[in-house]
Parts: sequence; C-alpha cells; structure tokens
Amino acid sequence: MRTREIAWRGDAGIVPLVFALIPLLTIALFCGGCGGGGGGGARRASDRPPGWVDDPPEMPGMMYTVGRARGDDRATAIDQGKRELAAQIQLSVQGERTMIDEYYESADSEGNRAERMNSYVRDQISTAVSQENLPGVEVDETAQVGSYTYALIAFDRSEWAMQLRKQLEDLDRRIEGFEVDYREAERPLARATDLYERIMPVIIEREEVARRLRVADPRGDIPPLPFDLDALMRYIARLVATVTVRLELDQSAAGLRPQIVEAMAAEGLSVVAADAEARLALRLALTTRSAKTGDGTIRYTGLLKGTLTDLGTERMLGGIDLSRRSSSRDMAVAKEYLEKKLGQAIAEELDEQIIAMVCR
Repeated sequence: MRTREIAWRGDAGIVPLVFALIPLLTIALFCGGCGGGGGGGARRASDRPPGWVDDPPEMPGMMYTVGRARGDDRATAIDQGKRELAAQIQLSVQGERTMIDEYYESADSEGNRAERMNSYVRDQISTAVSQENLPGVEVDETAQVGSYTYALIAFDRSEWAMQLRKQLEDLDRRIEGFEVDYREAERPLARATDLYERIMPVIIEREEVARRLRVADPRGDIPPLPFDLDALMRYIARLVATVTVRLELDQSAAGLRPQIVEAMAAEGLSVVAADAEARLALRLALTTRSAKTGDGTIRYTGLLKGTLTDLGTERMLGGIDLSRRSSSRDMAVAKEYLEKKLGQAIAEELDEQIIAMVCR
C-alpha cells in the first residue's frame, strides 16, 4: 500500500518509488523459486544436480532409484527410473531364489529324482519382477540439469508386502485342499508321484511369492509351508529304490549297458542280474547301418528301440525310440562315436521318462 501512495505523490519523485519497490521485487523473486518443493514429482532446473542423483535417500520401508534421460524428456527419465527399480528388486529376488535352490539340492541325499523334478517344475514359473504392476511406486522429484533430466523414484514396500501376503494366504488355501493320503493308496508310488506333480507348481509359485515378500518386508515373518514336502520326496525316493529292473539287451546294444546302468542308478532304480528276479524289464534292440561317402567318410547310423515292461503283468509301461548318427574315416571310430551318442541319448531319455513309466 505504501508504494501505491508514493507512486501517486508528485512531490516524492521517481527515485523514492524505485527504492520502495526493491523489497517487494526481491521477495517476489525469492518466492518464485520456492513453489512445489516437496514430493509428487516436483520439477526443478539447475546447473548442479541435486544430492539424490548420486546419493538416493535411504529410509526404512522405502526403496529409491534414479532415472536419467537426455534433454527435457521427463517421461523417459521416469520410465528409466522405474525400470531400474524393477531390476534392483529382481536381483534381490534372484538372490533369494539361489539360496532356496541350493537348499533343495542338498536337502536329501536319497531324493535325486525328486530334486530333478523339482528343478524342472521350478523352471516353468515366470519370475520377472519387471512384468509386475508394483504398488506404491511414485515419482518423488525430477530435476533438469544441463542437458539431462533426472527422476527420483520412490517405492513404498509396505503396499507390495500387503499384496504379497494376500497372495500367500490364497496359495496356502489351495495347498491345504490337496488330498495327501498317498500312503493308503492301492498303488502308492503312482499316487505319490501324481500328488507331487500336481502340488509342486503351486508350491513353486508360493516360493516365488515368499521370495518377493522377503524383499518387500525383510523383517516380517513368513508362515511355514502347510505341507510336508520333504516327507513326500523321501517317500517317493524310498519306493523308487524298491523297484528292480532287469536289462535285456540284444547283442548290438550290449555296449550301452554301462551308460544305462549308471542312468538307472542316478534315478534310484536298482538294476539286477539277468537271472535275478525283477519287477520290470527294460528291453532294448539296436539296429545299425553304414554308408561310405565319396570322400571316404563312413556314416554310421543307429536306431535304438525298446520297451519297459511290468514282468508281473507283462504290461508295457513305455517305449523308447532313438536314432543317432556318427561319421569317421575309420569304422571302429565311427562305431565308438555312435555308442557314446546313443549312451548319452538313452541316459537323457531315462532321466526324463523312467519315473513316469514306472508309476503307470
């Protein structure tokens, strides 16, 4: 009000008016740089980067990341910061996953088959945190510094933890709904492995949720799995160990016996002598043919066919049909190469199929 009075007084002159305006101009300039300084994605321009660019804040229950983009591209800086957040969470989850996998690999020396099946099912579960719609992610602040725009991304892990705990409760209810009276079944091994194959995807999914929860809430408790998985794995391994298999190989396939015996032992199956009593018989026949090319190379092809049969009922449980080829200028070398290839192929086939066959 005083400035207005001075401005209208003709005897005051222009100089007093200017001096009267200086304080108001100073206040206006100062306040002009103060607006919206808090959260909510406030933007500011400066020649020097704010401290959070090189040293993001650290607060309990929060995660912060920084995104950067060229020019005044705020959207790209924010997107890059969110990607960095997802990547950091993924690394933390991956670290949890490695620890759990190591535990399972050393959990039970008798459970070779169950451990391999466990790893196989585990690989089927998608674990990319970057695909998740993470709750509680906000743009805390942005800043334009020189030719770059920076974005500070804040992540409140408590909302994510609540979401994950709800998922964990739902999965536990599904697990509790499985029938677990496999020991009383007429064919206990078949019943136990069927239960294992049905329940494991749910358990693996629960493990993934639990890993994320450990990252979202490191100090929180995670309820135990409402199912004795170790007992089921030991039970399957124990039953498999009682299955005896007799190998019946024709003369051409005799050279594959060592690899087959080793593969069977790796699955926990017992291979007995030809004149011993057995529950199952693996019958294999190898047919070979050779051809010489124009440059003198010998192409050696082998076709291995066989069946796994229940000797008590003569019921065929499964079949094997493999073909491999080798080549060499020396027939003996070509044959040796072929046997190695077939030996590896039959070991892989047994590793993937033998338990499923046994349980039929």
